[in-house]
Parts: sequence; C-alpha cells; structure tokens
Amino acid sequence: MRRHPFIMALILVLCLPIACRKQGEDATKKPAVGVEADMAAINTLLDDWVRLYNAGDFKELVSAFYAENAVLLSPVEPPRRGREDLLAGYQRASLLNDERVESSVIRDIRVSGELATAWGFDEGITTPRDGGPPVRYQVQWLMAFERQADGAWKCLYEMYDESPGADAAEVKE
Repeated sequence: MRRHPFIMALILVLCLPIACRKQGEDATKKPAVGVEADMAAINTLLDDWVRLYNAGDFKELVSAFYAENAVLLSPVEPPRRGREDLLAGYQRASLLNDERVESSVIRDIRVSGELATAWGFDEGITTPRDGGPPVRYQVQWLMAFERQADGAWKCLYEMYDESPGADAAEVKE
C-alpha cells in the first residue's frame, strides 16, 4: 500500500518532539526560561519570514529562515530540497504572481531539545502578473525547526496546504 508523502511527513513532524526526548527524561525538567526564549526566537523567525516574503527578498528569506538541507512540501509541486531549490522555487513563483501575506497566525509552537514544531494559518492576496484579477487565499502550514550549531533556529521541514475552510479566526483563543 503506497502512502501519501504529505501524510508521512505530517506524522514525522508531529512525532519529532516525542522522538527527540531521551528515554526516561522528564520533559518538565527543562527550564521554562529556555523554552520560552526558544519559542520567542521561533516566533520572531516566523515574523521575519512574512516580512521578507512580502518584500520579495527571497535570497535573504531562504538564507535566514531555512536550514541548509531544508525540505518544502507543497500540494501543487514536487518537494523542494535544499536552499538552492527553495530559492529557485520562490523566484519562479514570483515571476507569475505578486503574493502578499496579510495575516499570519501562529497557532502553536512546541520545543523539545534541539527540535521544535510550529503550525498556523496565513491569509493574503495573490495578484497574477499577467493582469488577472487578485485572488484571496488561505493556507495552513506546519513546520519543523532544528537548532543550529550557533544556537539559531532554522526551518528543516515545511509543508502547507491551501485550505479555504481553515479560517484562522476560528482557532484564535
């Protein structure tokens, strides 16, 4: 039975926090300050992604946000692997459309050791460069991050799904 790569990647990302915990380690023993600082750093990194994406600064976005061996899983194209492939994909897409993220809601960030996950929703406008009418979009996303040798967090895996039914306002607490 062939399994859908999106489902397999989703299972992998959701299991990362459990898998990275050492056997017998109590997750509550990690200092709250460290976890809070890590969550804040990832939150800032996600905010920077939106800022750089909206500015069309894809070279800086890929360099600042993604790990060297990052993988992006899209519902509409083959996986992009590595920074060069990610950059080329962003540049190709920008030739076809001007896309703006108007709202980005981070629903949850979880940190476990050197790995972290985050998920949320983005909404925005896509304007075709060929003169077509602007189109509103909504996506939900899930990302896995890895702490780098210098202590910075970088996105290792990203997946998203266009989901007109995923209204970010419905999940706000």
